[in-house]
Amino acid sequence: MEGIFAICHIFAFVPVAVMLWVLAPTASTEDVFVHFKNGGGWPHTSVSILVGQLTAIFTTLGTDCVAHIAEEAEDAARIVPHSMVYAYVLNAPLTLVMLVTLCFHMGSVENALQSAYPFV
Repeated sequence: MEGIFAICHIFAFVPVAVMLWVLAPTASTEDVFVHFKNGGGWPHTSVSILVGQLTAIFTTLGTDCVAHIAEEAEDAARIVPHSMVYAYVLNAPLTLVMLVTLCFHMGSVENALQSAYPFV
């Protein structure tokens, strides 16, 4: 059953990433890797970068949901550690790809907020 969830996870990831690659505006490499913006009002840009990394780091921690299901698993002492490792091994590369994709294709936040549909 776990294999089905992993396959669904990947099949949901691919259309989102491909749509961003094809339809979203693309930023230059210099804008992504050289220019940093502190839009959160943090005292230093380095603090802003560290706070921004939390989202990407949290997505690799699929081990949290595995720990909550441990009570219901048969042979939990063997299954839960394997599931935690598999969750990390699956999510880490997908997170890296999505992080780079979002950095290159996010667009201007100011323009999005001024549009009629800022949530889009």
